[in-house]
Amino acid sequence: MNNFGGISRRIKLATAGVLVAAGLLAAPATAAHAVNIGVLFGNPGDIFNGPGRSCGNQNAPGVYLYSDNTYRGKCGYWEFGRVFYNEDSIRANVGNDKASSMRIVGAPAGVFVKLYKHNSWSTPVNTLFFGDVPDFKAYKFDDGSSLNDSVSSLYISG
Repeated sequence: MNNFGGISRRIKLATAGVLVAAGLLAAPATAAHAVNIGVLFGNPGDIFNGPGRSCGNQNAPGVYLYSDNTYRGKCGYWEFGRVFYNEDSIRANVGNDKASSMRIVGAPAGVFVKLYKHNSWSTPVNTLFFGDVPDFKAYKFDDGSSLNDSVSSLYISG
């Protein structure tokens, strides 16, 4: 008997592991285009503490946080890039612990946003967001508290 079946199985498992680690496996989209994976990709060594900016043209590619649900109220904008933004950046644009909705416009395939309850990227939400989220009330941080009006830092992949 040959060993090709065992080798093939090991190759398939190794490939699946690489795809999961890279976040490339397809998952069913929810209304908010979010996938609950329970892990953080990235490294706070990639930190960019830039201020972001207020929203002018809200169709430019990037991430938009809003102080009210359904994309209303005070707005902050951040460009795509594998970067972390801290509390100062959120406070300067939307207000710390004020975000209630988010739009992701023109994202390249595989780009996601991860939101955090505290400055310095602690207490994450257990969800990666790939698209618009009209109301944060449906989401919780890892500690069980509501995402609504509690965002202090964020990570934008790619």
